[in-house]
Amino acid sequence: MREQAPRLLGRRVRGIKRWDDGGFVILLGARRGTDLIVSLSPHAPGLYVGRPPASGDDSSKHSRLKKLLSGSELVRIEAAALDRVVELTWQLAKPSGSTRTMELVLEWPGTKTAAFLVDSGTREVLDVVSPGTPRTVAGEVFRSLPPPPGSREVAASGAEFLERLLASSGETSTEMRIVRAASGLSPQLAEEVVALATVSRIRTEEAFERVAARLGDPPRPVLLRPANQAFHQKGYRLMVSAIPLSPRDDWESRSFATCNEAAEAFIAESRRWNAARGAYIEAVGELRKQLKKTKKLHARLKAELDGLRQPDELRRWGEILLAGLQQARRMKDEVMVPDPYQEGAPPVRVPIDPRLDLTGNAQRYFERARKAIRSRDRLEARLAKTSEQLDYLETLELAFEDLVEMEALAALVDELRETGILRAHPQSGVAASGAKTKKKGSGQRLEPRRFRLSSGAVALAGRSARSNEELTFRIAQPEDLWFHAASTAGAHVVLRVPSGTEAGGEDIEESAAVAAFFSKARGSTTAEILYAPRKNIRKIPGAPPGTVRVTRFRTVRVRPALPPTRSDEVHD
Repeated sequence: MREQAPRLLGRRVRGIKRWDDGGFVILLGARRGTDLIVSLSPHAPGLYVGRPPASGDDSSKHSRLKKLLSGSELVRIEAAALDRVVELTWQLAKPSGSTRTMELVLEWPGTKTAAFLVDSGTREVLDVVSPGTPRTVAGEVFRSLPPPPGSREVAASGAEFLERLLASSGETSTEMRIVRAASGLSPQLAEEVVALATVSRIRTEEAFERVAARLGDPPRPVLLRPANQAFHQKGYRLMVSAIPLSPRDDWESRSFATCNEAAEAFIAESRRWNAARGAYIEAVGELRKQLKKTKKLHARLKAELDGLRQPDELRRWGEILLAGLQQARRMKDEVMVPDPYQEGAPPVRVPIDPRLDLTGNAQRYFERARKAIRSRDRLEARLAKTSEQLDYLETLELAFEDLVEMEALAALVDELRETGILRAHPQSGVAASGAKTKKKGSGQRLEPRRFRLSSGAVALAGRSARSNEELTFRIAQPEDLWFHAASTAGAHVVLRVPSGTEAGGEDIEESAAVAAFFSKARGSTTAEILYAPRKNIRKIPGAPPGTVRVTRFRTVRVRPALPPTRSDEVHD
């Protein structure tokens, strides 16, 4: 805020617009790019200066705040030293010539975020904006948040820091002990103190002094995001640091010239992440609903097929009746006749319809046999198609589970839309079940994963059902080896085999292990994998993408695993 205060002070409120998760935008004056974005989202709390996106609009939810603040002038910006609290003081000139002073108090203590508009004279709360239940409501007297327990100014020296550190021995982790001892360092900077002490092999208090000294330098902010964590997993978070941090394998960093540029990037990335995470949750929810329906249909068809009378048995009874017309001993609803299909032709009981003669009952058995054949063929065809659809949906479910990058989400959502599982939502444009909205094959594409095997050979793994089909039938060559987990959903894996050569046993085992890893057998100790030359793989007409028929294949049993080196930069 110190960077931006000269641009903001003296500017007047010209409107209020809606923002995500209960937040809002204060439109200031006519200068572009100087609006105040108040984010109350627990994922990206803060006060940012910049130009809000076009998605923000006037909201009746903030009509009172707009009425009270419109035309007022920003005269003071103050941040609490120890709390995550910012106070913005506004003055509004009334037609009578008097001036009304109000404070907009923004609080971000943990996840309970809120904004309070307070009359500076009476301390009455005029309006409250909060995504949750606020601690104070309009009409009550405003009371400031008490300081955090044990809060103090940042330690002035390494010696004072060490003294505090030794006194905080009851904390469960080194980072939390440092946070308590430093009083002012964030948990990420506490981690930086630990990392610096470990890497540089210096004492903790010396590492603290170095980090504290860097905080006094001109800010060189960085935006941090997890490097190896899926964006939809619990615990994924974005962070902004006022200083560059030591390189870490689990974080990616992006540097900025000013704190406000870093803040703008942070909130833009947070909005993108929140939208992607919401789209992911909605798409996976719709996919799993379809998967549940398909599993129920598959179980019902299988039960019907298992309960179907066998045509051979029905035909046999009809033939037994015709063969035993002369020796038949008729009872009420059954008849005793010799069974010529057994040695000695012992008598057997055959159920009959008493309203028909024996010849009529034999013809009925023959008709039931023909009907059973038709029913069996129909059920088997439906069961086969349902099994293909089930494998397809389970392959897509695996693709969503393995999704790491936000950039790949759009391709998977497009794939679901192509099949009619999803359609564009009329408002959010994310996903909802319904009819097809995209022309088949017009969506984005996912490039296959690429792995360098121990021998230097390259293995490719599909990332979705459509990606599997493209890998197998557009990228793979006829002599390449194709791998897939036996009898379960999974990725197509292709081992590149140069013309005129043969794949080695180690390459086959490592490629099979990749196929097992990207399948529903991943959690098993071992998995059976079938493999064959790509030329032995055929598409099944009318089947979902990635559904194939394999001829002349071999099998190998392996432990699901990835090769030691993964390289997405391998070029074929």
